[in-house]
Amino acid sequence: MNEKKNSLYAEMMGHAIGMDNGKIRKIDGARVYKPYRNCVSVEKPDDEWEVLVAAGYAVKKEYNQAIDYHVTPDGIQWLVNYSRINICLTY
Repeated sequence: MNEKKNSLYAEMMGHAIGMDNGKIRKIDGARVYKPYRNCVSVEKPDDEWEVLVAAGYAVKKEYNQAIDYHVTPDGIQWLVNYSRINICLTY
């Protein structure tokens, strides 16, 4: 993936887990985020999300008239490495 695509994918996965700058905290000098959701709903398949599904960074769940994409643990780890923000999945 190139840098432009990486930035797009980071933005997409960050949106899915509800991450924005206002919700990132500093703890002992590290930036930390605790997701409160993990889902993006669309009406038809999204080409960029499908790339993330193929890479193992997201999963897709299809319903009657909607599709949900969820970031996988591998996707979370990629996002941590890319953004240098610790994403805490445990509470």
